[in-house]
Amino acid sequence: MNTNKRAILTATILCGLTISASAMDIRVELDGSGDYTTIQEAINAAISTVDGIIVGQGVFDGFDCNKHISVRGMGPQYTRLRSTVWVENNYALTLQKLSIVGANGYGVYAKSSSWIGMDNIVVANCTSTGIRIEAYANASMRNCTCVYNGSNSSGDGIRLYRSEFITINSCIVAYNRSYGIACDDDYSGSVAKGDFNCVYGNGIQNFLYFNNTFINSTSIDPLFVNRITGDYTLQSTSPCRNKGVPGELYLDPDGSRNDLGAYGGPAAKDFWPYPKGAPVITDAQASSSSVPMGGKLTIRATARVP
Repeated sequence: MNTNKRAILTATILCGLTISASAMDIRVELDGSGDYTTIQEAINAAISTVDGIIVGQGVFDGFDCNKHISVRGMGPQYTRLRSTVWVENNYALTLQKLSIVGANGYGVYAKSSSWIGMDNIVVANCTSTGIRIEAYANASMRNCTCVYNGSNSSGDGIRLYRSEFITINSCIVAYNRSYGIACDDDYSGSVAKGDFNCVYGNGIQNFLYFNNTFINSTSIDPLFVNRITGDYTLQSTSPCRNKGVPGELYLDPDGSRNDLGAYGGPAAKDFWPYPKGAPVITDAQASSSSVPMGGKLTIRATARVP
């Protein structure tokens, strides 16, 4: 374990120097090359709101967040958690660029009066609900993929209980056992809204109580590359390509409008799973919908090089 930065910080305080606080990254690596080998150890050692935790490649345990902290991985296909992420009462967690797969219970559980922000997160195959947000908690989800949760129960993709302010944008919520996005009751104090999402193929129905607050959302097969093996990147023909929140601030790394799900948006530049530098097809037309064996088919396409 590397304790140098802790020693330097302590020495600075003892000398009585006045310094401005700056973020210090704590690294978690399975092979011991970082500061810690588990995320929980890093959180326990972190100075709340000052330190950020970077998690390397591999499969890690979940953790209990009892500080205001950020945790970010190398990408959903590289950094994986196998158990629940808990956010304790009155604390805030920013969670980015990783997967939570196969947790025995919830994938993410934000307790009362907490806050969680999730960007480029996959939550999949948890035995209970994928993401649970408790009473008076706030949450922001952007470019997340929440699929196949509730395998051993009546779990949902995302379930809210008297939550306060919830925003869900550019996400895919599909194939969960019960509901896609649901609330425990029609709580009048809840402000839950979303824009440009795909909510599809959930067991009972896609929405419970939120049908009118999720605008510009679609319900169509997202066409993952291989949902059986857990590859939730998008096929080239996926209807979720280029369908995220529009605007220059949200573009994909190739310069196109952002894709829905965990592999879209500007933060995906660190783990972009699609061919880099390849032309982006913006329009394609075939001369005919079918041709006989040995016939000729003409395809006209417009492409843009990023």
